[in-house]
Amino acid sequence: MTTSPSISPPPRLSAESVASPLSWSPDEQRERLEAEDAEIEENTVVTPALMRIAAVAGLGGLLFGYDTGVVSGALLVIHADLGGSPLSTTQEGMLVSSALLGALVGSLLAGRSADRFGRKPVILVAAVLFTLGALEQAAAQVYKEVIFGRVLVGIGVGLASSVLPIFLAEVSPAKYRGRIVASLVVLITGGQVLSYIVDAVFYSVPSGWRWMFGSGAIPSILQLCLSFSIPESPRWLIQHGRIAPARATLKAVYPLSDSAAIQRRIERIEVEVQSEEREGFLGLGEGLSLGKAKEGLVARLWNDRANRRAIILACGLQFFQQATGFNLLMYFSGKVLQAAHFGRPAAFALVVAVSNFICTIIALRLIDHLGRRPLLLRTLVGMIVGMLLLSFSFFFIPPLDDGEEGDPTPQGPSAWAYLSLLGMTVFCSSYALGLGNVPWVIQSEVFTHELRATGTSLATATNWNANLIVAATFLHLAQALTVGGAFLVFAVITIAAWLFTYRYLPETKGLSLEATRALFEREAWYRDEEGQGGVGSGARYQSVASEEVERSASEGDGAEGERRADSPSP
Repeated sequence: MTTSPSISPPPRLSAESVASPLSWSPDEQRERLEAEDAEIEENTVVTPALMRIAAVAGLGGLLFGYDTGVVSGALLVIHADLGGSPLSTTQEGMLVSSALLGALVGSLLAGRSADRFGRKPVILVAAVLFTLGALEQAAAQVYKEVIFGRVLVGIGVGLASSVLPIFLAEVSPAKYRGRIVASLVVLITGGQVLSYIVDAVFYSVPSGWRWMFGSGAIPSILQLCLSFSIPESPRWLIQHGRIAPARATLKAVYPLSDSAAIQRRIERIEVEVQSEEREGFLGLGEGLSLGKAKEGLVARLWNDRANRRAIILACGLQFFQQATGFNLLMYFSGKVLQAAHFGRPAAFALVVAVSNFICTIIALRLIDHLGRRPLLLRTLVGMIVGMLLLSFSFFFIPPLDDGEEGDPTPQGPSAWAYLSLLGMTVFCSSYALGLGNVPWVIQSEVFTHELRATGTSLATATNWNANLIVAATFLHLAQALTVGGAFLVFAVITIAAWLFTYRYLPETKGLSLEATRALFEREAWYRDEEGQGGVGSGARYQSVASEEVERSASEGDGAEGERRADSPSP
């Protein structure tokens, strides 16, 4: 049985073929499935149903961003409201890091929960935790109660940040997937802007920090109510044998495709799921049940070379997203600007947040137009420049004087202070264009369906673990090395992020979720077709077309395929 990728429409898959996908040769399977994808993707438009799904899911991103930014203003005004004395440096760090600890826990729970119960129930649980945590923080009378509320919110953030990119990637057509997943990041930055506005409004209000924290319950209640109206992921539904609701969702997403094309899409996903399950069963040894095989998903991520490459890339990008220091500027922007002698730091922080938001919107266009790799390489250079400016300026800014009751008293901003604000703006804007978006898109693309929730959960846990370490240690690092010295450390880490990206990030623009695995099976998986590492301009390293990826996989050395599982290479 032979076919050609140019056949349109492709022949219908028989029931026997669907039941026995491994009976096809690799060439036949790749050609059939890519031909089917190409036909359906030609008939894609952004539908109202897709926009509603993206908007409701995006409220989770708004809450994520709100929690990231609101603590910056709260740290400036909480003073002695909890316990009668100002918070110590350790207590301030814990106020930030407690939410991150909760997020780490939530991200680790998200993968298995999303696989077992579905993506939508996890989104609903996250909204409930957001609401309870926000109200607990607002009503807290002692420090420990605020910490408990922060942990609840953090678990909700961890669940949402793991599951929402998966959900949006599995619902979205490949043609728009990059922009739709990246729109989640737009709403994260929108949440940060909203939190800074709320911080500025309540900055001078007695116990204004309660309103800052409590206001987060409003969008979480809205998301909780609206989430009942969105469908479950069609891929999850098909994996669990619920074909009718999956067909309805696919019809809403692909309204220009006829019933036959939708059926072929369902069969396409069935083939992928069955192939992955059979592969996992065989890879873990004879005599194991399929259920036992699923318990070895983490082992499969590491033991198979293509999966290992995907998890290294996803976790590496998520690590650098936090280790470069962006979120610490969100958490401590008020403190940093206060250290630069700005009189109303909460108001000046809005400059950084708004520029971050605008650049994130611009990134929606660039990520599918320019591509993931060239976009990230270019913007990391801007991050390096911005962090060096921020570090350099603080070497010339005198330390704060201690005012009454131990509160720092700003002397008024100097030219060096405005240079520090410029450095923050350049760094955060560059981050928003690249590193703030690309890791979330990449981790939603590089894993096969069965491993997607587990792989994304581990990558997101890496993000929150790095975030926790950076947030918990920054104030102490600034005391030990000075503020300028601490930012210099983050500039060096950002240089390391550029080197990692140059070495390991391939271009996935335009590839279907089902085609990306072949890219990671190539011997030079991170290089272009001419064996080069790729260039920042993207002139030589553009998106590898699906048919080129499939051809490179099918024409690869037979010996490479035989030794793939045992190869020690990453």
